[in-house]
Amino acid sequence: MATGPARLRPDPGVRRSGRPPGPAPRALTLAIGDVVVYGGYGIATIAAGESARGQAKVVVLEFADGLSVTLPLERAIAYLRPVSGETEMSAVQTTLQGAETPGEEAWLKRIKAARSKVVEGEATGLAEVIRDGARRAGKSTPRGEAVRLSSNERELCLKARRLLAAEIGLARGIEPDEADVWIDDQLASAQPRGST
Repeated sequence: MATGPARLRPDPGVRRSGRPPGPAPRALTLAIGDVVVYGGYGIATIAAGESARGQAKVVVLEFADGLSVTLPLERAIAYLRPVSGETEMSAVQTTLQGAETPGEEAWLKRIKAARSKVVEGEATGLAEVIRDGARRAGKSTPRGEAVRLSSNERELCLKARRLLAAEIGLARGIEPDEADVWIDDQLASAQPRGST
């Protein structure tokens, strides 16, 4: 009889991809019952870890909406991460309050950059997508008309916001709706450009 949650041991030779430089992320144990973040898909619970005779080890994830995903262990190590802690939440707050990322004005390049951040699913990257979309939507054209985000940009901003609100809610022990209000509060308290 097992006396604790089953753990899949990550291969130390497999490098986690998609990590920004900086302090090492919190340890990912991949224990059954652990709550993890899977890139652009969101929060999931590790439901099982299996290894069939002669086959590679896999990790089974279950999402709140009933979706179940099976990943090879190497992919799980590369793409899953623990739910953000307070250090990451502080970085998210700073990002949301910051100025828009100076970037490419070409629509296609903006979309590709935003899509990449949403797919990676890092909390600060999601915050950048939300912040940049909100700042861009608040601008005016040279003719004084309000800038409208394309439908693709709006969809990416909404997805980023949904993913980030769910993670903030889980990290802080609040409902996603409350986390969404918190995101609005951070965007509203942004420092004007050029202020210190």
